[in-house]
Amino acid sequence: MISSEQRRKRKNFQMFLKSKRGNAVIDTILFLLVMVVFGMVVLIGYQFFGDINTDIQANNDLTNSSKDISADLYDRYPSFFDGLFLFLLILLWGFVIVASFMIDSHPIFFIFAVVLLVFVLFIGGALSNFWDDLATDDDFAGLSANFPITNWILDNLIVVVAVIGLSVIIALYGKSRMG
Repeated sequence: MISSEQRRKRKNFQMFLKSKRGNAVIDTILFLLVMVVFGMVVLIGYQFFGDINTDIQANNDLTNSSKDISADLYDRYPSFFDGLFLFLLILLWGFVIVASFMIDSHPIFFIFAVVLLVFVLFIGGALSNFWDDLATDDDFAGLSANFPITNWILDNLIVVVAVIGLSVIIALYGKSRMG
């Protein structure tokens, strides 16, 4: 039989996970997933666009102008989406920091946040390995080199997650030390 004290502690823990403090970790995990999925979609899209561009260049029914436009778009694709990836990283990082700063948090949960950061680092490592497997796959090996920013960030995702996670923890618990 569960005592009333144990029920109260369980209820408080469940409310913590449902509260805004628990959402900071979920926001960070969601941030990781969005970045990895975006990188995957861009890489797969580049391969798909490369196949289409090859077919366009081989088609004798199309004009040279059409072929030039397709080739130009294909050449610009990596730099555009690499820059967009970096912009998305900075934008989402800013949103996570602002959201974390808006949460009322008690310093007693600092240790809990550090433990959760270790869990998020573990997830970041798994996602980084997943990206590495995809980027070094025979179908994508030559293509991933065209996205140096995306490739570096997703290859070093643990470091990026550590920096973002520490900044989230600072935003969560550092504001209590402010004026």
